[in-house]
Amino acid sequence: MNYPTNRWTRIIFVMVILMGGAFSLVSPARA
Repeated sequence: MNYPTNRWTRIIFVMVILMGGAFSLVSPARA
């Protein structure tokens, strides 16, 4: 699997990972 060379694809990729990490941290605390 090739790492995306497009700048916007990389930005979106990082944003999705950061959002997933934030939700995984917030969800248990909120529950």
